[in-house]
Amino acid sequence: MLTGPFQSLLIVLALVVYYLVDIWLIQQYSPNRKLTEKRDSLNTPVTLVAVALMVAQPIWMPWLGIRVPGWVGGAIQGLGVVCLIGAFALMVWVRRHLRGLFSEKVELQPGHHLVNTGPYAFVRHPMYTAFFTVGFGLLLINPAIIELLLLGFVIWHFTQLAKAEEALLSAQIPNYTAYMATTPRFFPLGRKG
Repeated sequence: MLTGPFQSLLIVLALVVYYLVDIWLIQQYSPNRKLTEKRDSLNTPVTLVAVALMVAQPIWMPWLGIRVPGWVGGAIQGLGVVCLIGAFALMVWVRRHLRGLFSEKVELQPGHHLVNTGPYAFVRHPMYTAFFTVGFGLLLINPAIIELLLLGFVIWHFTQLAKAEEALLSAQIPNYTAYMATTPRFFPLGRKG
């Protein structure tokens, strides 16, 4: 298992790749959105503190984590990397599929309609599934209380956003309520509704 600075470096690499993918997706599929536009999903100071804690913890607060020795620890971290790669691939699929309908806010886009194909054939909120998978992958890379708390926050936060989106879409988009009844919220084998 990578520990200390190597663990921090892996976390930094994952976060840099995440933001590079996000910037590329914005440029490809949301050309009218400015990269400096404030995001509604997470408060920037909170995000910066969380990133600083995630990066610093393996070096300066290793007692907050669990060290799994030998090949098992390496396999757990390897699974974390696989989760990150899968999450990034899902993010790209979602953005490519939605194109101009994608929004980082709970709002309807011009020409908004029911999308139940591509990743949306499996779950109603595949981008949030990708975010959960990023959080889980980071937890596997660094099994520590900070990552566990952050994953809990990410799940809570995006579940609240999903509920708000579903209320808006149910009221505005024909057949969205029927789609909700047949398609799980976050995970393909999950409970529907």
